[in-house]
Amino acid sequence: MISNKSKWGIWLIEFLSLSLAAFIAFAIIRNTVGIAPALISTTIWLSTLALLIGDGNMTTEYALPLQFIALWLARGIGTPRLTPLHWFLIGFTGGIAFSLKQTTIGIWISIVLFLIIYNIRFRNFKEIFSKLSILLSGFLVVITFWIVFFGLQSGLQEFWDVAFRYNLFYSFVVEGMPQRLLSVIIAIRPLSETGLLQFAGFGYLYSLLLVRFKNESIKSWLSLLTISLINLPIEFALIAIPGRPYYHYYMTALPALSIFAGIAFWIIFTSSLIRSLSNATRILFVLGTITVILFAFGGSYGRAVFNSRKVNQQAHIVARIQSMTKPGDTVLVWGAESAINYFSGRASPTRYVYQYPLYTNGYTSEEIILEFLDSIIKSRPKLIIDTKK
Repeated sequence: MISNKSKWGIWLIEFLSLSLAAFIAFAIIRNTVGIAPALISTTIWLSTLALLIGDGNMTTEYALPLQFIALWLARGIGTPRLTPLHWFLIGFTGGIAFSLKQTTIGIWISIVLFLIIYNIRFRNFKEIFSKLSILLSGFLVVITFWIVFFGLQSGLQEFWDVAFRYNLFYSFVVEGMPQRLLSVIIAIRPLSETGLLQFAGFGYLYSLLLVRFKNESIKSWLSLLTISLINLPIEFALIAIPGRPYYHYYMTALPALSIFAGIAFWIIFTSSLIRSLSNATRILFVLGTITVILFAFGGSYGRAVFNSRKVNQQAHIVARIQSMTKPGDTVLVWGAESAINYFSGRASPTRYVYQYPLYTNGYTSEEIILEFLDSIIKSRPKLIIDTKK
Protein backbone atom coordinates (compact mmCIF):
# COMPACT_ATOMS: atom_id res chain seq x y z
CA MET A 1 0.00 0.00 0.00
CA ILE A 2 2.81 2.43 0.92
CA SER A 3 5.20 1.32 -1.82
CA ASN A 4 3.13 -0.90 -4.12
CA LYS A 5 3.87 -4.04 -2.07
CA SER A 6 7.66 -3.63 -2.27
CA LYS A 7 10.00 -4.03 0.70
CA TRP A 8 10.62 -0.26 0.63
CA GLY A 9 7.33 0.23 2.47
CA ILE A 10 8.50 -2.00 5.33
CA TRP A 11 11.87 -0.24 5.42
CA LEU A 12 10.18 3.16 5.57
CA ILE A 13 8.03 2.13 8.54
CA GLU A 14 11.09 0.66 10.28
CA PHE A 15 13.11 3.81 9.63
CA LEU A 16 10.39 6.10 11.01
CA SER A 17 9.82 3.86 14.05
CA LEU A 18 13.49 3.59 14.96
CA SER A 19 14.12 7.28 14.26
CA LEU A 20 11.34 8.18 16.71
CA ALA A 21 12.82 5.80 19.30
CA ALA A 22 16.30 7.33 18.87
CA PHE A 23 14.96 10.89 19.09
CA ILE A 24 13.01 10.26 22.30
CA ALA A 25 15.89 8.28 23.85
CA PHE A 26 18.27 11.15 23.12
CA ALA A 27 15.81 13.68 24.58
CA ILE A 28 15.33 11.65 27.79
CA ILE A 29 19.06 11.22 28.41
CA ARG A 30 19.91 14.80 27.39
CA ASN A 31 17.32 16.23 29.78
CA THR A 32 18.64 13.97 32.52
CA VAL A 33 22.44 14.08 32.28
CA GLY A 34 23.33 16.37 29.37
CA ILE A 35 23.96 16.38 25.64
CA ALA A 36 27.39 14.67 25.53
CA PRO A 37 26.32 11.53 27.46
CA ALA A 38 23.11 11.49 25.41
CA LEU A 39 25.00 11.53 22.10
CA ILE A 40 27.34 8.70 23.09
CA SER A 41 24.63 6.61 24.78
CA THR A 42 22.32 6.93 21.76
CA THR A 43 25.16 5.96 19.43
CA ILE A 44 26.05 2.90 21.48
CA TRP A 45 22.51 1.53 21.88
CA LEU A 46 21.72 2.05 18.19
CA SER A 47 24.96 0.23 17.33
CA THR A 48 23.87 -2.63 19.58
CA LEU A 49 20.42 -2.64 17.96
CA ALA A 50 22.08 -3.17 14.58
CA LEU A 51 23.56 -6.41 15.93
CA LEU A 52 20.20 -7.62 17.24
CA ILE A 53 17.86 -6.70 14.43
CA GLY A 54 18.86 -9.36 11.89
CA ASP A 55 16.76 -9.02 8.75
CA GLY A 56 14.54 -6.53 10.56
CA ASN A 57 10.76 -6.17 10.73
CA MET A 58 10.65 -7.72 14.21
CA THR A 59 7.76 -6.99 16.58
CA THR A 60 10.21 -6.04 19.34
CA GLU A 61 11.73 -3.21 17.27
CA TYR A 62 8.34 -1.56 16.83
CA ALA A 63 7.91 -1.63 20.62
CA LEU A 64 11.05 0.51 21.13
CA PRO A 65 9.44 3.94 20.47
CA LEU A 66 6.52 2.93 22.70
CA GLN A 67 8.93 1.97 25.50
CA PHE A 68 10.77 5.28 25.27
CA ILE A 69 7.51 7.25 25.13
CA ALA A 70 6.36 5.51 28.31
CA LEU A 71 9.66 6.34 30.02
CA TRP A 72 9.40 9.97 28.87
CA LEU A 73 5.92 10.27 30.36
CA ALA A 74 6.65 8.33 33.56
CA ARG A 75 9.69 10.39 34.50
CA GLY A 76 7.21 12.96 35.83
CA ILE A 77 5.67 10.64 38.44
CA GLY A 78 5.45 12.49 41.73
CA THR A 79 5.27 15.91 40.07
CA PRO A 80 2.25 18.05 39.10
CA ARG A 81 3.22 17.92 35.41
CA LEU A 82 1.97 14.33 35.11
CA THR A 83 -1.70 14.87 34.25
CA PRO A 84 -4.48 12.28 33.81
CA LEU A 85 -3.88 12.50 30.05
CA HIS A 86 -0.28 11.41 30.60
CA TRP A 87 -1.43 8.41 32.62
CA PHE A 88 -3.93 7.53 29.91
CA LEU A 89 -1.18 7.72 27.27
CA ILE A 90 1.08 5.48 29.35
CA GLY A 91 -1.67 2.86 29.41
CA PHE A 92 -2.44 3.42 25.74
CA THR A 93 1.17 2.84 24.65
CA GLY A 94 1.25 -0.21 26.92
CA GLY A 95 -1.81 -1.62 25.17
CA ILE A 96 -0.15 -1.22 21.76
CA ALA A 97 3.08 -2.84 23.01
CA PHE A 98 1.12 -5.73 24.54
CA SER A 99 -0.66 -6.21 21.21
CA LEU A 100 2.69 -6.40 19.41
CA LYS A 101 4.18 -8.97 21.79
CA GLN A 102 3.19 -9.79 25.34
CA THR A 103 6.79 -9.83 26.66
CA THR A 104 7.40 -6.19 25.65
CA ILE A 105 5.46 -4.77 28.60
CA GLY A 106 8.31 -4.80 31.13
CA ILE A 107 8.49 -1.00 31.31
CA TRP A 108 4.77 -0.71 32.05
CA ILE A 109 5.06 -3.35 34.78
CA SER A 110 7.93 -1.31 36.24
CA ILE A 111 5.91 1.92 36.09
CA VAL A 112 3.01 0.28 37.95
CA LEU A 113 5.34 -1.15 40.60
CA PHE A 114 7.04 2.22 41.09
CA LEU A 115 3.67 3.99 41.36
CA ILE A 116 2.60 1.54 44.08
CA ILE A 117 5.92 1.72 45.98
CA TYR A 118 6.10 5.52 45.72
CA ASN A 119 2.60 6.08 47.12
CA ILE A 120 2.67 3.34 49.75
CA ARG A 121 5.39 5.31 51.55
CA PHE A 122 2.85 8.10 52.08
CA ARG A 123 -0.09 5.69 52.53
CA ASN A 124 -1.71 7.42 49.57
CA PHE A 125 -3.84 4.47 48.44
CA LYS A 126 -6.38 6.73 46.73
CA GLU A 127 -3.63 8.04 44.44
CA ILE A 128 -2.65 4.49 43.51
CA PHE A 129 -6.22 3.54 42.67
CA SER A 130 -6.97 6.69 40.63
CA LYS A 131 -3.76 6.59 38.58
CA LEU A 132 -3.98 2.85 37.92
CA SER A 133 -7.61 3.26 36.83
CA ILE A 134 -6.67 5.89 34.25
CA LEU A 135 -3.68 3.83 33.06
CA LEU A 136 -5.85 0.74 32.74
CA SER A 137 -8.47 2.66 30.78
CA GLY A 138 -5.83 3.64 28.19
CA PHE A 139 -4.69 0.02 28.00
CA LEU A 140 -8.25 -1.28 27.59
CA VAL A 141 -9.04 1.20 24.79
CA VAL A 142 -6.45 -0.55 22.62
CA ILE A 143 -7.54 -4.06 23.60
CA THR A 144 -11.21 -3.18 23.05
CA PHE A 145 -10.39 -1.80 19.61
CA TRP A 146 -8.79 -5.10 18.56
CA ILE A 147 -11.66 -7.14 20.00
CA VAL A 148 -14.22 -5.06 18.08
CA PHE A 149 -12.10 -4.99 14.91
CA PHE A 150 -11.52 -8.74 14.74
CA GLY A 151 -15.04 -9.45 15.96
CA LEU A 152 -16.50 -7.51 13.01
CA GLN A 153 -14.19 -9.48 10.70
CA SER A 154 -15.35 -12.77 12.28
CA GLY A 155 -11.73 -13.40 13.25
CA LEU A 156 -11.82 -12.98 17.03
CA GLN A 157 -11.19 -16.67 17.71
CA GLU A 158 -8.24 -16.68 15.30
CA PHE A 159 -6.87 -13.50 16.89
CA TRP A 160 -6.95 -15.09 20.35
CA ASP A 161 -5.52 -18.34 19.02
CA VAL A 162 -2.56 -16.80 17.17
CA ALA A 163 -1.70 -13.83 19.38
CA PHE A 164 -2.19 -15.37 22.81
CA ARG A 165 -2.91 -19.10 22.96
CA TYR A 166 -0.01 -20.15 20.74
CA ASN A 167 2.40 -17.81 22.54
CA LEU A 168 1.41 -19.38 25.85
CA PHE A 169 2.24 -22.91 24.70
CA TYR A 170 5.34 -21.68 22.86
CA SER A 171 6.65 -20.27 26.15
CA PHE A 172 6.35 -23.63 27.87
CA VAL A 173 8.00 -25.79 25.21
CA VAL A 174 11.32 -25.29 27.01
CA GLU A 175 11.22 -26.98 30.42
CA GLY A 176 13.27 -26.07 33.46
CA MET A 177 15.19 -22.99 34.56
CA PRO A 178 18.68 -23.91 33.23
CA GLN A 179 17.73 -23.40 29.58
CA ARG A 180 15.95 -20.14 30.39
CA LEU A 181 18.93 -18.84 32.34
CA LEU A 182 21.21 -19.87 29.49
CA SER A 183 19.21 -17.73 27.05
CA VAL A 184 19.89 -14.71 29.30
CA ILE A 185 23.58 -15.55 29.69
CA ILE A 186 23.91 -15.75 25.90
CA ALA A 187 22.63 -12.15 25.78
CA ILE A 188 25.97 -11.03 27.22
CA ARG A 189 27.70 -11.41 23.87
CA PRO A 190 25.52 -9.25 21.57
CA LEU A 191 24.84 -6.67 24.29
CA SER A 192 28.52 -6.29 25.17
CA GLU A 193 30.14 -6.24 21.72
CA THR A 194 29.66 -2.47 21.52
CA GLY A 195 30.37 -1.93 25.22
CA LEU A 196 26.72 -1.15 26.03
CA LEU A 197 26.34 -3.83 28.70
CA GLN A 198 29.61 -2.87 30.40
CA PHE A 199 28.83 0.84 30.59
CA ALA A 200 25.21 0.18 31.55
CA GLY A 201 26.29 -2.24 34.30
CA PHE A 202 28.48 0.46 35.82
CA GLY A 203 25.68 3.01 35.44
CA TYR A 204 23.20 0.60 37.05
CA LEU A 205 25.34 0.13 40.17
CA TYR A 206 26.00 3.87 40.46
CA SER A 207 22.27 4.60 40.03
CA LEU A 208 21.50 2.24 42.92
CA LEU A 209 23.77 4.36 45.11
CA LEU A 210 22.23 7.60 43.83
CA VAL A 211 18.67 6.45 44.56
CA ARG A 212 19.64 5.04 47.96
CA PHE A 213 21.84 7.84 49.29
CA LYS A 214 21.39 10.92 47.07
CA ASN A 215 17.68 10.88 46.23
CA GLU A 216 17.17 14.53 47.19
CA SER A 217 19.98 15.79 44.94
CA ILE A 218 18.57 13.84 41.96
CA LYS A 219 14.91 14.56 42.65
CA SER A 220 14.15 15.34 39.00
CA TRP A 221 15.72 12.00 37.93
CA LEU A 222 14.35 9.87 40.74
CA SER A 223 11.32 8.46 38.94
CA LEU A 224 13.24 7.67 35.73
CA LEU A 225 16.16 6.03 37.54
CA THR A 226 13.99 3.99 39.90
CA ILE A 227 11.71 2.76 37.12
CA SER A 228 14.77 1.80 35.05
CA LEU A 229 16.36 0.03 38.05
CA ILE A 230 13.18 -2.00 38.52
CA ASN A 231 12.82 -2.56 34.79
CA LEU A 232 16.17 -4.09 33.82
CA PRO A 233 15.82 -7.34 35.83
CA ILE A 234 12.18 -7.58 34.73
CA GLU A 235 13.25 -7.35 31.08
CA PHE A 236 15.75 -10.17 31.48
CA ALA A 237 13.11 -12.25 33.29
CA LEU A 238 10.67 -11.74 30.39
CA ILE A 239 13.41 -12.53 27.87
CA ALA A 240 14.06 -15.80 29.73
CA ILE A 241 10.45 -17.02 29.57
CA PRO A 242 10.62 -18.64 26.07
CA GLY A 243 14.10 -20.04 26.81
CA ARG A 244 15.37 -19.33 23.31
CA PRO A 245 18.46 -17.17 22.65
CA TYR A 246 17.12 -15.25 19.64
CA TYR A 247 18.96 -11.94 19.44
CA HIS A 248 15.89 -9.85 18.65
CA TYR A 249 14.40 -10.85 22.03
CA TYR A 250 17.08 -8.72 23.71
CA MET A 251 15.84 -5.48 22.12
CA THR A 252 13.38 -4.93 24.97
CA ALA A 253 16.29 -4.33 27.36
CA LEU A 254 17.79 -1.53 25.23
CA PRO A 255 15.80 1.41 26.74
CA ALA A 256 16.91 0.67 30.31
CA LEU A 257 20.47 -0.13 29.18
CA SER A 258 20.64 3.17 27.28
CA ILE A 259 19.58 5.11 30.40
CA PHE A 260 22.29 3.50 32.52
CA ALA A 261 24.92 3.91 29.79
CA GLY A 262 23.99 7.61 29.81
CA ILE A 263 24.56 7.68 33.59
CA ALA A 264 27.97 6.05 33.13
CA PHE A 265 29.05 8.63 30.56
CA TRP A 266 27.68 11.41 32.77
CA ILE A 267 29.99 10.18 35.54
CA ILE A 268 32.92 10.30 33.12
CA PHE A 269 32.07 13.78 31.83
CA THR A 270 31.60 15.22 35.31
CA SER A 271 34.97 13.94 36.49
CA SER A 272 37.51 16.59 37.43
CA LEU A 273 39.81 15.52 34.58
CA ILE A 274 37.22 16.05 31.84
CA ARG A 275 35.81 19.21 33.42
CA SER A 276 39.26 20.76 33.40
CA LEU A 277 39.40 20.52 29.60
CA SER A 278 38.41 23.36 27.30
CA ASN A 279 35.07 23.23 25.48
CA ALA A 280 36.77 22.50 22.17
CA THR A 281 38.75 19.63 23.69
CA ARG A 282 35.62 18.17 25.25
CA ILE A 283 33.83 18.29 21.90
CA LEU A 284 36.77 16.47 20.31
CA PHE A 285 36.66 13.94 23.14
CA VAL A 286 32.96 13.24 22.49
CA LEU A 287 33.49 12.90 18.74
CA GLY A 288 36.52 10.69 19.34
CA THR A 289 34.56 8.44 21.70
CA ILE A 290 31.76 8.04 19.16
CA THR A 291 34.31 7.27 16.42
CA VAL A 292 36.01 4.61 18.57
CA ILE A 293 32.65 2.98 19.34
CA LEU A 294 31.66 2.88 15.67
CA PHE A 295 35.10 1.64 14.61
CA ALA A 296 35.12 -1.14 17.21
CA PHE A 297 31.56 -2.04 16.28
CA GLY A 298 32.23 -2.23 12.52
CA GLY A 299 33.61 -5.76 12.49
CA SER A 300 30.76 -7.12 14.61
CA TYR A 301 28.24 -5.39 12.38
CA GLY A 302 29.82 -6.86 9.26
CA ARG A 303 29.55 -10.37 10.68
CA ALA A 304 25.94 -9.75 11.74
CA VAL A 305 25.01 -8.57 8.25
CA PHE A 306 26.70 -11.57 6.65
CA ASN A 307 24.98 -14.04 8.99
CA SER A 308 21.57 -12.41 8.64
CA ARG A 309 21.49 -12.40 4.85
CA LYS A 310 20.10 -15.90 4.61
CA VAL A 311 17.88 -14.99 1.71
CA ASN A 312 20.99 -14.08 -0.31
CA GLN A 313 22.32 -17.56 0.39
CA GLN A 314 18.98 -18.90 -0.82
CA ALA A 315 18.90 -16.73 -3.95
CA HIS A 316 19.39 -19.77 -6.15
CA ILE A 317 16.33 -21.39 -4.52
CA VAL A 318 14.23 -18.29 -5.18
CA ALA A 319 15.44 -18.15 -8.80
CA ARG A 320 14.70 -21.85 -9.27
CA ILE A 321 11.19 -21.47 -7.87
CA GLN A 322 10.48 -18.54 -10.19
CA SER A 323 11.74 -20.51 -13.20
CA MET A 324 9.63 -23.58 -12.39
CA THR A 325 6.36 -21.84 -11.41
CA LYS A 326 4.03 -19.08 -12.54
CA PRO A 327 2.97 -16.03 -10.42
CA GLY A 328 -0.42 -17.59 -9.58
CA ASP A 329 1.08 -20.87 -8.35
CA THR A 330 1.49 -21.72 -4.67
CA VAL A 331 4.66 -23.04 -3.05
CA LEU A 332 4.79 -24.79 0.32
CA VAL A 333 7.95 -23.93 2.27
CA TRP A 334 8.24 -26.48 5.06
CA GLY A 335 9.76 -24.84 8.15
CA ALA A 336 9.92 -21.16 9.05
CA GLU A 337 11.55 -19.58 5.98
CA SER A 338 8.58 -17.54 4.79
CA ALA A 339 11.07 -15.12 3.18
CA ILE A 340 11.33 -17.61 0.32
CA ASN A 341 7.62 -17.14 -0.41
CA TYR A 342 8.01 -13.36 -0.18
CA PHE A 343 11.05 -12.97 -2.43
CA SER A 344 9.88 -15.54 -4.98
CA GLY A 345 6.45 -13.90 -5.19
CA ARG A 346 4.69 -17.25 -4.68
CA ALA A 347 1.96 -17.54 -2.07
CA SER A 348 1.74 -20.32 0.49
CA PRO A 349 -1.08 -22.86 0.00
CA THR A 350 -1.94 -22.64 3.72
CA ARG A 351 -2.27 -19.99 6.38
CA TYR A 352 0.36 -21.92 8.31
CA VAL A 353 3.25 -20.28 6.49
CA TYR A 354 5.16 -20.71 9.73
CA GLN A 355 4.70 -24.38 10.66
CA TYR A 356 6.10 -24.51 14.18
CA PRO A 357 2.57 -24.43 15.66
CA LEU A 358 1.84 -27.75 13.94
CA TYR A 359 4.24 -29.57 16.24
CA THR A 360 3.96 -27.53 19.43
CA ASN A 361 2.76 -29.77 22.26
CA GLY A 362 -0.50 -28.63 23.81
CA TYR A 363 -1.33 -26.24 20.99
CA THR A 364 -1.65 -28.50 17.96
CA SER A 365 -4.71 -30.63 17.49
CA GLU A 366 -6.32 -32.98 15.01
CA GLU A 367 -8.47 -30.09 13.76
CA ILE A 368 -5.40 -27.95 13.00
CA ILE A 369 -3.58 -30.79 11.26
CA LEU A 370 -6.63 -31.62 9.12
CA GLU A 371 -7.07 -27.95 8.19
CA PHE A 372 -3.41 -27.81 7.14
CA LEU A 373 -3.69 -30.98 5.03
CA ASP A 374 -7.01 -29.94 3.46
CA SER A 375 -5.58 -26.57 2.39
CA ILE A 376 -2.64 -28.29 0.71
CA ILE A 377 -4.90 -30.78 -1.07
CA LYS A 378 -7.17 -28.00 -2.33
CA SER A 379 -4.41 -25.60 -3.39
CA ARG A 380 -2.13 -28.30 -4.85
CA PRO A 381 1.21 -26.47 -4.47
CA LYS A 382 3.50 -26.71 -7.47
CA LEU A 383 6.54 -27.19 -5.26
CA ILE A 384 7.29 -28.23 -1.67
CA ILE A 385 10.59 -26.88 -0.32
CA ASP A 386 12.02 -28.67 2.73
CA THR A 387 14.17 -26.11 4.57
CA LYS A 388 15.35 -28.68 7.12
CA LYS A 389 17.56 -30.45 4.59
